[in-house]
Amino acid sequence: MTPQEMQQLAELIQHVPGIRSIELQDVQGLAQLLRDSPEIGSIEVKGWFGTGVVITRTAAAAPPPPPPPPVPMLAPRAAEPEQRESPRAPAPALKDIKSPMVGTFYKAPEAGAESYVRAGARVSPG
Repeated sequence: MTPQEMQQLAELIQHVPGIRSIELQDVQGLAQLLRDSPEIGSIEVKGWFGTGVVITRTAAAAPPPPPPPPVPMLAPRAAEPEQRESPRAPAPALKDIKSPMVGTFYKAPEAGAESYVRAGARVSPG
């Protein structure tokens, strides 16, 4: 019930013979009782001579839908390593040499030793 409807109901109940007065908070309490107690379908307020007012639930409130199933928590993704520059296409003056076999590339003769060749250095055959 809206506050205006409760006020109108309180005024209506006051005109029932045998009821001297009713406060708005009493009407609010009755409306709250209807909301909180689904088993109560109506409330009847009677005065002398069998006259009165009936407050009826207009429609049964639909039960709330069941809560959604819990969503499994996924581990956060590890930060992806920064993308390095993609290998550049060979310069037109260079020639691709394709190896006929698969193997391991060794940059130096042993761990911690100086590299055979530094990046950007010129090499000559032999």
